[in-house]
Amino acid sequence: MVKIFIGNLACNTTPEELRELFEKYGKVAECDIVKNYGFVHMNNISEAEVAIQNLHQHQLHGWRMNVEMSKGR
Repeated sequence: MVKIFIGNLACNTTPEELRELFEKYGKVAECDIVKNYGFVHMNNISEAEVAIQNLHQHQLHGWRMNVEMSKGR
């Protein structure tokens, strides 16, 4: 399981929108949003890396997302 951090989300972003974006790159196990950031859990490290490469600085609702591997627990 790979945890991806998504920062700088527009306040009207939904978990469904985030899941839809990330599912283009692989299987999404879980997707959560807390205030203006979120986390996506993917099953495969290589799919997660491709998602990060493609979605970092991607514009959603006029905001550029910051997408990176989660450095937390």
